Amino acid sequence: METEKIIILILSSSLLSAGLTGFITWFIKQNEYKKEINKRFIDRRLNAYQDIELMLRPMYWVIGDTTKGYKYHLFLMDSKHYSSFILGFGRAMHATMWYSDEMRKILSKINEFILLNSDFMPLNPEKSFLNKEFVTDERIRIAVGFYTQINDLKKEIENQMIIDYARMHKIELLKLKR
Repeated sequence: METEKIIILILSSSLLSAGLTGFITWFIKQNEYKKEINKRFIDRRLNAYQDIELMLRPMYWVIGDTTKGYKYHLFLMDSKHYSSFILGFGRAMHATMWYSDEMRKILSKINEFILLNSDFMPLNPEKSFLNKEFVTDERIRIAVGFYTQINDLKKEIENQMIIDYARMHKIELLKLKR
């Protein structure tokens, strides 16, 4: 009888050990899967924010006349720079699900700015800051008027990017919107 108890004890401990090992392996695999999904989401978010950085580049080019005390953004006066800005904006808008709600609101403000001022934007190649017929005093006056608004939007994006980069690891973007 002692031998049977020892065999049963050995078999039951082996089964318990195998079951426990199986559960631990399953738990570890589930954890690794979640980490891999989170890593992929973060990679997608980082790529989306890089599109915003590309969109911002043309917003850094500022020209003006220091003797007259004015400055304006080059992309408002040159179709090449404007095209670069619009292409960057288009790419950024394709990835809106990866942005924070605050960033989406800022991008909506930029979209509204573009729509409200589309008549002013340099859309064809002969519209260049090198073309003296295109760059009139009136056009410069309007572009100077946009300087603060564009600069504020740019700063708003930069500040929000700092906040969003700090929260990048938090995967809140898949919350259902009701």
